[in-house]
Amino acid sequence: GLGFINRQIGQFQKAVDFYTMSLNFYKKKPNAILYELGAGISEAMTKMRNAGQGVLVLENIVKEYPPVTSFEKRTIAHALGTCYRVLKRYDLAETHFLRYNEFQKVGKTIDPWWYRIMGQLYTEWGKYEKARPYLEKYMMHGSFSAGSLAHLHFLFYKVDSAAGNYLSAMDHLMKNKALDDSVYREAKVRENRELQIKYETEKSMISASFRICLDTEHALSETCIKEVNHRTSLNEVMLGN
Repeated sequence: GLGFINRQIGQFQKAVDFYTMSLNFYKKKPNAILYELGAGISEAMTKMRNAGQGVLVLENIVKEYPPVTSFEKRTIAHALGTCYRVLKRYDLAETHFLRYNEFQKVGKTIDPWWYRIMGQLYTEWGKYEKARPYLEKYMMHGSFSAGSLAHLHFLFYKVDSAAGNYLSAMDHLMKNKALDDSVYREAKVRENRELQIKYETEKSMISASFRICLDTEHALSETCIKEVNHRTSLNEVMLGN
């Protein structure tokens, strides 16, 4: 939905707005989607440094619509754990993440992502040796996006640094930087591609305005000239001129 799309492109307030609209709609006919929407809202709020409000949203959903299935319970547990981790309430985060894993076992669907969740939690908490086995198990589970792998190397860098394994730590840091640079370059390529599409669209609109002016009786009328100048100005702003 639009909430998910806006979250993926970093438009977190818009994501919250769309998720909330959907949440209000599904409250009329409650089902498991409520908990996924609540998780989406709380995650977007953590990105806006408002994890406390995210906790309130989740608690209100649980109070009004108590989760029943293991899927519903683990969705809420994971979302609450994430909020508390961001709030640096690591003890509460640990409680909810462990609960999340217990509900996974009930559903017989162990998610390898849980190893990464626990590894990140213990790294941020400063419990580095407790983090290591989780990170190692997560690393064993195969392919990652460049961004996820970069973050994983950064977590290993923190863990190895704390243990005095400086050569290994520097190796992870160099891999982290190389991947971060790659992600940044890809983002710039996408940004330039989107800008080019916007430019071509605006250029077509300007050309259309000229044609309309030339095809009308008052080709050089003040209104027509203002319209063309307005579109040209928009184009210049968009290109940074």
